[in-house]
Amino acid sequence: MAKKKKIDLGLILKVVVLALAVVAFCMAFVVSVKFVTSKGEVIQDYTGFQTMFGYTSTSTVLGSEVKTAHLAFSFMATLTFLLPLVGACLLFVNNKIVKIVGVALMLVSAVLMFFVPSFAVVANADNLVTIAIDGATRTLGIGAILGGVFSAIGGLLAGYLVFKK
Repeated sequence: MAKKKKIDLGLILKVVVLALAVVAFCMAFVVSVKFVTSKGEVIQDYTGFQTMFGYTSTSTVLGSEVKTAHLAFSFMATLTFLLPLVGACLLFVNNKIVKIVGVALMLVSAVLMFFVPSFAVVANADNLVTIAIDGATRTLGIGAILGGVFSAIGGLLAGYLVFKK
């Protein structure tokens, strides 16, 4: 008789958690921060990568190039989008404490995703024109919301995987 192969549910859950972490990271390609007026009109919106690494646009005015600084580098935004990947990778280590740290990183990232607008650093470079977004309100974009949801689901699945018995 042929032996039945045992399905390793733990490995499947780890791969699902890793896939959710990758999707949460990929939400950095989508609009994560919006600057909105008091009337609800969107002045400017930025992707997660623009929020993380800064954004400067170049336009031509009367034949000369003018660079406009919008956002500067944000360590906290970068950390927020990278934590799910690090946490999911830690699940593959054969140490329970390391796995618990991985679960914690994913859940912390899920919470931090909803604070991404406050992590956006408005640029104020001396030699560049800065965009006038001082009176605007920062709001969440769909990328930060979905990134937080995917990271939370991945963190909860990872928690189940680590603490099940």
